[in-house]
Amino acid sequence: MDSMLSWKQHIAALTAKLNMACFAIRTIKPFMTSRVLRTVYFSYFHSIMSYGIIFWGTSHLSNNIFKTQKRIIRIITNKCQSDSCRQLYKQLQILTFPVQYIFSLLMFVIKILKFMIGIIASIITYIFLLLTSLWCREKSYIQELKFIITYQHKLNLSRKIANNLNLN
Repeated sequence: MDSMLSWKQHIAALTAKLNMACFAIRTIKPFMTSRVLRTVYFSYFHSIMSYGIIFWGTSHLSNNIFKTQKRIIRIITNKCQSDSCRQLYKQLQILTFPVQYIFSLLMFVIKILKFMIGIIASIITYIFLLLTSLWCREKSYIQELKFIITYQHKLNLSRKIANNLNLN
């Protein structure tokens, strides 16, 4: 992100890295199967493309990343530039850039919700323990009061009995 709050420089650097990944896959393509190329795609291209995607994925310049992704898909499947990639994505079981952005965003939201649920559960547990502690204290206070009342009652009763006795 530059001083104008734009992702232009970041996406330009990202596009350059992804172009190097395209070159690497094109170079090793004659020696590898499509399954190995798919693995290389995920380890090289996809890891670069998806890093931080939730922040810059909505930029208008991110369309360049999508075009580069289409190009690498065509390289892996040995298709020409005019061929549609829709079925190729399905065949390789690779998410398109826009779908990857949505998926990453949903995973981020799920992590936040799990974190928040954990915090809420901790707060509820704390409140439960606090109320239980207060209840136990109250219960012990009641027992102490019963003891004091019983003791005073016995004391008063013994005074009455002593007063009623004629010790004369």
